[in-house]
Amino acid sequence: MRRGRGQPDEHDHGDRGLRRDTARTRRAAVVPGRGGVHHRSDGRGAARPRDPVGGLCGGEPGRDVQRDQRRPVGVALGLADRRGRLRHGGRGGPADVARRDDAPTRGTVGRHDAEVRTGRLRHGCPRRVVLAVRGCRVRSARRSAHPALDGQDPAGGLRGLHRHGGHARRPTSPAAGPADPAVVTGTVVAAADIGATQARFRVVDADGAGTDRVCATSEYDDAVALLADGLAEAEVDALCVAVGGPVTDGRARLTNGVLEFDERAIAGALDIARVALVNDLVALGTEVPHLAAESLRVVGGGTLGAGMRAVIAPGTGLGMALVTAEGSVLPSEGGHAPFAPADPLEQELLGVLAAELRYVSWEDVLSGPGIANLYRAVCAVWGAAPEELTPSDITARGLGIADPVCHQTLEIYCAVLGNAAGGLCVTGCARGGVYLGGGIPPRIADFLAGSGFRRRFEERGRMTGYVSDIGTAVILNDGAGLAGALRYALALVG
Repeated sequence: MRRGRGQPDEHDHGDRGLRRDTARTRRAAVVPGRGGVHHRSDGRGAARPRDPVGGLCGGEPGRDVQRDQRRPVGVALGLADRRGRLRHGGRGGPADVARRDDAPTRGTVGRHDAEVRTGRLRHGCPRRVVLAVRGCRVRSARRSAHPALDGQDPAGGLRGLHRHGGHARRPTSPAAGPADPAVVTGTVVAAADIGATQARFRVVDADGAGTDRVCATSEYDDAVALLADGLAEAEVDALCVAVGGPVTDGRARLTNGVLEFDERAIAGALDIARVALVNDLVALGTEVPHLAAESLRVVGGGTLGAGMRAVIAPGTGLGMALVTAEGSVLPSEGGHAPFAPADPLEQELLGVLAAELRYVSWEDVLSGPGIANLYRAVCAVWGAAPEELTPSDITARGLGIADPVCHQTLEIYCAVLGNAAGGLCVTGCARGGVYLGGGIPPRIADFLAGSGFRRRFEERGRMTGYVSDIGTAVILNDGAGLAGALRYALALVG
């Protein structure tokens, strides 16, 4: 963590910011109710009101209410390097961004240590070299096109980026595709995907070199300390943090953990100009439109289209979200809606679980811990003595037929998952398909294809015909959520 502080950045740009107005000092204004800071583009001080429904649970960029009907709104903020010089005055980017009030340049304290790990890029911009941190696994690679989004659909916008009049033309929102860090000269962006079990990090430096890390979330009791270790003292210009919990006014807490996150606190403590805190399903949903065919395993009939899509992700918890045809993500906490049994056996299982848990949600049955809950309930209904098995043990045994209780548990799990996915599909009119993310579906993809998942998905009563031609697919790329968070971070500076 850098402790040094420099002078305020007096260079900033507005919505039309192709001119560099270095003579006028921009003033910052806090956006009411957003937990972040928005720099005025017209230099008049007060911030314009933001549409409170611009982003549910803090997951989507807000809108400029007075100008929403005329053209898309972007925030183009100049980025100062360590010496306070303007590096980039790009257009657009989410307005839902935390920026420190004084917009400091990089600190001068400890400059000697910083110079040891600083090289020189072309155009005189400093190249940050990411250092390894004890306790985190490091994997670094350099790729020619876009290391951070390797293996993704190139139609997501990478090849469409080019220079025009000395400026890179980039999308103004994550949904439109990422900016290329090799084009955004001198910009370092980072993403973090924080779950209850592990935290994944990716840092892409100014010339496109990417570094990944994985840290154990349970080893930390402070969110800033976790982020500092994951970023490994990289001098980051923009950061997107995706967390497994609802985001409200720039704050969140892990639903299945103890860590608490705050956009402004993160921006101040880590000296990062732009910080966006989003729900983890917002990050995953941001990547869904860009997933390549080889990253998906289609389960059952139906087709995947370009309309509204639904995403359901069972792992340590259970996330749900909808992705619009334009690529915007509508987060939800549908995993905490009550579990709805669909047959007499499931009614019995619900009775057993309700006696233990009182309130039984979809997450209590479909998450990793939910598999253990379901196993105990099956044992109770069958009159079998439960063994001390982890969710992984139950899943591994259930894939075969040697252990009938575990096998039946996994069969029920797949049917319940189909029921939940079908319910989300009709709720959101997800004609574009339903995508199964998280850590569990990829591990049981073959079993899922032969189970009652698809049959239960289509059992919608009068809406059976409506969902029967909607495709369902497992997301095989376990880094899709992190890639989506990086797209979001890139849009903050693009």
